[in-house]
Amino acid sequence: MRRRVVLGLCTVNMLWLQVVYSQRLYTSFGPVAERQLPFTPAGLALRQHPGRRAEIAVLSQSPPGIHLFTLDDAGGVRPSGSTALGEELDGLVAGDGAGAPAFCSLTPDGTSAVLIAEARGTFVETVFPLGVRSQRIALADIDGDGRKDILLFGKNRAGVSTLLARGNGTYVPGPDLFPDISVSDLRTADINGDGIPDVIVCDWLSNRLVLFYGIGRLVFSEQVTTDLPGEPDALAWTWLEKRRTLGIAVAAPAQRKILFLRATPSGDVQLEAAMQVPGHVRALEFVPLNDHPFPDIVASADEGTIVSAGEGPFTFSPPALIGPGAFPAGWALGDIDGDGRVDLAVAEKSSRRLVLLANAGRGGATAWQPTYAAGSRPRGVIAADLDGDGLADIAVANAGSSSVTLLFNRGEGRFSGGATALVGERPSSLSFTPRLGAVPGAIVTSHTASDMLGVLTAADFPRTASFIGIPTGARPHVLESRLDSASLRIILRYRGEERNAVSLSVFEQIGGGQFLERSMRFGQGERIAAATMESSGNGGAYAVAFVTTSPGRGTSTLQCAAVTSSFTVGKITPVLTFADSSAAVSGVLPVTLRQGGGRDYIVVLGKPVYALLLAYRLPDGTFRSEPEWIRNVSVTGDDDVVIADVDGDGRPDITVRDEASASIVTYYGGALGFGAGVRVAGAKDVGGFAVAHLLSGRALDLVVTHEGDGTVSIIPDPFRRRP
Repeated sequence: MRRRVVLGLCTVNMLWLQVVYSQRLYTSFGPVAERQLPFTPAGLALRQHPGRRAEIAVLSQSPPGIHLFTLDDAGGVRPSGSTALGEELDGLVAGDGAGAPAFCSLTPDGTSAVLIAEARGTFVETVFPLGVRSQRIALADIDGDGRKDILLFGKNRAGVSTLLARGNGTYVPGPDLFPDISVSDLRTADINGDGIPDVIVCDWLSNRLVLFYGIGRLVFSEQVTTDLPGEPDALAWTWLEKRRTLGIAVAAPAQRKILFLRATPSGDVQLEAAMQVPGHVRALEFVPLNDHPFPDIVASADEGTIVSAGEGPFTFSPPALIGPGAFPAGWALGDIDGDGRVDLAVAEKSSRRLVLLANAGRGGATAWQPTYAAGSRPRGVIAADLDGDGLADIAVANAGSSSVTLLFNRGEGRFSGGATALVGERPSSLSFTPRLGAVPGAIVTSHTASDMLGVLTAADFPRTASFIGIPTGARPHVLESRLDSASLRIILRYRGEERNAVSLSVFEQIGGGQFLERSMRFGQGERIAAATMESSGNGGAYAVAFVTTSPGRGTSTLQCAAVTSSFTVGKITPVLTFADSSAAVSGVLPVTLRQGGGRDYIVVLGKPVYALLLAYRLPDGTFRSEPEWIRNVSVTGDDDVVIADVDGDGRPDITVRDEASASIVTYYGGALGFGAGVRVAGAKDVGGFAVAHLLSGRALDLVVTHEGDGTVSIIPDPFRRRP
């Protein structure tokens, strides 16, 4: 006996927005170049050459050596030399020329400092045994003679050991300094302008910042101490307010904070702000990334690279986590491509990668490849004209950093890099609705893991954006977003874990702070395996399609219904029944599969069938009795299928992310259906993909996100490679 499927209606009025904020959009790092290393890196340093590209030195332990790399004109990372070392070392610090060694390092047990000098193209090591084990090494002029000395310290010891530079390029042991303090980091600066170096120290055991004012000949005045609300690990400083104030940043990784302090020449030190950051910061620097007047913060964290733009002397933009740079063995900031701007080099220990990130405002002759920094664990991606200039831009949902990366197309294959908009927790996919008259467009984000959707308003892209978060039911996924008059409508699907836990909703914005949700739920009856809904013509009507599964009969049925703007459900029509003994249906997508054809459907079947069923609508509104099948394809979600004429022959093609083969595969449309799949790109570790005209107006390009790398790449015109 056949059971009926019932569609019911539930309306929830006036959903108040839970998250509302506006934010300025800043760029930091854009294009990315990388090289896989044949060893596990143990340190990194930059050798800066005025007016030239920096040389990147990467330290290896097995076998011990230093490996040099440079960036070439085409944006590739090329080896430029290497040298073997006599023993394993841990960490690498670059000298600055002027008689300093090329590099300094420590033995892994911290019992010796090793100075590495360059002579006639080879490196010569000089070993200095240390009386106390040290964990960190730094170069700074501690005695005021204009030469960089070597300072050794660490959390597992007290005080600071010194190796003092002599005029002939050699070093001699100097006095131990600050014997009552266990130092996690230190910097030197002439704070009071008397020409004598002063020292800023992180006292990690006492949670204090300590300033020592130099008197001369390695004698320091009484210390000035400031209590900190957390254990300090690393610090940086910069001049502010025309060199009248010293700005100090201190990393407190256990609290996931960066603390900002003001120090005056007279010794007055005050805590100005504490910024919560999305990671455990191990090192940080003040640098000028943008053209605005205040220094920015770049920090190296276990989770990746954190960037915060300076908005005032002690105010910063919300910190953004970008994906490259997780668990670094070493990092350094400098001019890698020779354009005079600050770039970033990171040696990732776990992935054994050398990663170079260009400044978003890059210039010069280097033709960086079209791979860009995104956030942590980038997933969904869309390509659309976000700023209304007629060019397709890119937006990426970053699940790991709860952000959206925006890349704006500037023409001729160039994208402005890395504007980051913070959104709700763990966005997984995106939808875009363009501007309608005076009503700005919006990026709508699905947050499947945190049960919410978000709206990122594009009123003033690329300068500012506002985000609102809306609570939803379980595991929401945005199917469609559109502007009707001045109202934003969002079609959403929920999918719970239990049987029949599939429902459809429409969110309509009825005011600046309110949404109306209309929910359509399936009643008790046959098992609902999948459902979808889309707008149908004008007047706010909708078309619904769903698949019911009958395991006892070994079949599944595709059914359709029309829904009015008031959510009155019309007649439910079964349109196609097919064999499905394993109840493998996992999704259904509304598509157009023929040029000029009506609205068709793709039914996704997962384990163990792994197939796509193509249901064609006939001119009279009915469906073909026999569907077309695409076999041996593993698709996990709606965003894994794109319908577009990728080869320009006038027929729609089907491009999928095939999980089984870890490939992007295209099935080209023909007069009699779709041909065999053609692999157009690899998809290992790919979180999402999209198709658009990005690098030129002549051919479609493929854009993919890389979850593990924290990047998004454009693959130029891959679809012409047909058999």
